[in-house]
Amino acid sequence: MAALGLASAQAMATGFVSLPAAGFTVSGGTTASTLCNTTGNFGSAEDTSTNPTVRPTTLANNTCAVFPTSSTATPVAGYTLVDSSTSALKISDTTHTSGSTIQIGTVKDYVWRNAAKTSCIYGTRISLTNTDYWTNSHAGVDTFEVNGIARGGFAALDNANALSAGYYSTSSSGDDVAFRISRSFTSVQHRADPSDATGVTVAAGYIDLPLTMSAPTSAGIPGGTINGLTTAWNTSMGTPTASQQSAQVRTNWVEFASDVNYADADGSSRASSAEYYVQATCDSTGFYTDGLGTEHGLTLAGALRFRQSGQETADLVEITATGFVPSSSSNANY
Repeated sequence: MAALGLASAQAMATGFVSLPAAGFTVSGGTTASTLCNTTGNFGSAEDTSTNPTVRPTTLANNTCAVFPTSSTATPVAGYTLVDSSTSALKISDTTHTSGSTIQIGTVKDYVWRNAAKTSCIYGTRISLTNTDYWTNSHAGVDTFEVNGIARGGFAALDNANALSAGYYSTSSSGDDVAFRISRSFTSVQHRADPSDATGVTVAAGYIDLPLTMSAPTSAGIPGGTINGLTTAWNTSMGTPTASQQSAQVRTNWVEFASDVNYADADGSSRASSAEYYVQATCDSTGFYTDGLGTEHGLTLAGALRFRQSGQETADLVEITATGFVPSSSSNANY
């Protein structure tokens, strides 16, 4: 029998899934994660392989998936769009850009609210461009890859409550899916076996549902931000330890496992993510009215995190962005 406060991480039908504050019970312990789209080996499998990533339909591959009429329409009945934003996704660091700022894509962020003004749905979607982000003495063209998208600010009002989450893969054939959703800050690396050219086989030591046991207890790369090997993806890369395949439950965050890249080395290029949703408690302090009487959602720097986790040949990188949050008490802490 599951321990009190834990839920079983079982497959569910179409619609948002619940993310308990205490995580899920699974074989071996507790996990912060639940599986969604199980095709494509977390995006590593080639589109021409025997197990390509398949977008959800109302009939198949639809765990965690919803089907609103558009990217701006509410994914759940009874909610109205209050605010949205579009911003540039940029990278600027010493290692990759020598301190220059390079735009690699765009971020769209949304907030819907119910009539009682007590519950909100937060949605985000990214589109990446064919841009070389690694310009600092690095040969070739390297397009940025996003293997994990994390959204924060939920512990202020839902520290002990379950959240709901899901995704919408729009009508664009280039859209990605959600492979896994976690009540966690950490993006956990997932790799295919380098000896399998099709990308279908999971590499030794990698698991689909990371356990909380021996998980990093603070942010870091590698560590509690992006957890995994730092060695290049090849046949001598080594095997991750149990600690390197783990993630703590963090009630302030929800993380979506993805594989977004304009030109992916694994042969499964998808330049745009799905639209990822979190349904949570919100209050009046999460909104404000400007001088023209227009209501806006409150934003917080660092509430959105985009992680490249080294699924193939790329290194481990995090880019932060501003996103809508439920309350003025929200923070972007680990």
